Formats: sequence, C-alpha cells, structure tokens
Amino acid sequence: MKKVTLILALLLFIVFVSCYLNKEKTESPMICSEVDSQEDTVATFKDTTILLANNIDKVVVWAAFFGRGGGGCFELYISNSEIKNVDCHNENKFHFIEDINTKNKIIHYINLFYIEKTEKIYYKRTQPLEPIITDYPFIRVKGYRKNKKIFEMDIDIGTGNRAEKGDTIILENGYYRYEYNPKFIKFYELLESFVSE
Repeated sequence: MKKVTLILALLLFIVFVSCYLNKEKTESPMICSEVDSQEDTVATFKDTTILLANNIDKVVVWAAFFGRGGGGCFELYISNSEIKNVDCHNENKFHFIEDINTKNKIIHYINLFYIEKTEKIYYKRTQPLEPIITDYPFIRVKGYRKNKKIFEMDIDIGTGNRAEKGDTIILENGYYRYEYNPKFIKFYELLESFVSE
C-alpha cells in the first residue's frame, strides 16, 4: 500500500511539474499578440526585452529620407540596453527611444532581416524600361561584435508606383522594381516615423 501511495504521489508531482513547465512555455513573454491576421505579428510584445541575436552587441542604422523637409536623416545606435536616435545633421540633437514596444520592434526587425536573415527584404528585383535618376530613401545597417564589424548592408528603398500583388508590395526606385516583403515595409515605415521626431 505504501508503494502505491508513493507512486501516486510521484505521478501527481510529475503531472504538476509538467503542467507548470508547459504553462511557462505557453505564457512566455516572447509570444506576441497578433492584431490582424494580415498584419505583421510583431505588433506587441508582453513584458519582455528582445535582444540582438548571434552575440551581436551593437547595430548602427543610418537612414535617409529625401524630400521630407529638406531631407531627414538619422542614425540609430542599438545595443541590448538602449537605442539612441541621433540627427545626422547635428550629433548633439538626439534622444533615447524609451518605449519597450518600439525598441522590441526595431530589434525584432534587425534580427529578422540583417542578423538571422530568416526573412528576405525583397523577393524579386527587375529593371524598369527607363531608369529615372533621383534621390530615394536609403538605409545602411552595420552590425558589430566586440567592436569588430560583422556585417554591413545598404539598400535604396523604392517609393514609386506602389502596387500589391498577393503577399508582396511592389515599389520602384527609378533603378529597379522591387517586390518587397510586407514585413520589411513595416520596418521601413517604422524608421520613416522617426524623421518627424
């Protein structure tokens, strides 16, 4: 009888522990809440801090948006502890991004497109018939580990002749016609929102 009681107590303990561990997994703060099935699922992160992946300790994003009040540009200095937004025309003009959701979105997108590269920025690039030379938004992203540059990527962003085809957004930049990942366009729009700040 003592063996049965001991086995029963052990089974109850195992069930309790497995339920507790399973509860921690399903209520993980990394789970995001989806606002809309068509929207990017990075909408909100609950009570957590997203970190730069692959031991990258610093990322610098230089973004220029021409035609916005004479041309707005800034640099984001991103680490796991802070994000500093610096005006590229005046380095004494800066502020720290304090909102945890905004910080998490930025780092999520950096991980997605530049560090882990689990998503493509665009699916297809073709040349238009007649190139139009002009200034288009530009993003440069550099990643560092222990002050050594690990990666650098530049991209001109198409803003003309917007069209949607399935799950892609088609834009032209005068040189190329891009079929963009909609998640990258969300990242671009997030960066563009910093120009007016």
